[in-house]
Amino acid sequence: MKFKKLLSAAAFGLFCLSGAASAAEDKDVTYVRMVGDILELHLKALEYVVSSDSEYRSNAALHAIALFDSSEMLDHAVKEGSAAADNWPWKDEKQYEAFVEDYLDASKRLIDVAAKWVQEKDDKKIRLAIDNVKRSCGNCHAGKTDWN
Repeated sequence: MKFKKLLSAAAFGLFCLSGAASAAEDKDVTYVRMVGDILELHLKALEYVVSSDSEYRSNAALHAIALFDSSEMLDHAVKEGSAAADNWPWKDEKQYEAFVEDYLDASKRLIDVAAKWVQEKDDKKIRLAIDNVKRSCGNCHAGKTDWN
């Protein structure tokens, strides 16, 4: 329960900071950044529970599910013609859709692996699945200063 409160507080803090720092930015860009921050927090939380003896290890699958579900919020905001799509690395809608499909496949696989990891603790498989999600994120975020 403490972790959920901490995650909620962190998301709220990012929301407040994002709102204050980006008052002049386009609303779509601000929204996309907030959802991106949520995705990043779930990924970092998943990496944390996988790499520690945390009492929250059983939440690994929930974070994987949240990564998949949260990504659904971005679809309308980052397509061609939206303010958030400016300067993204895809050439056209077809390539964007391929990047999205790659991410969705990787995140679906992560859900399955994370659910099994809770029981089996196969660290190699979960780390590979996490790396595949990060690689797929890199398709759209390659060269961006805010992507690690």
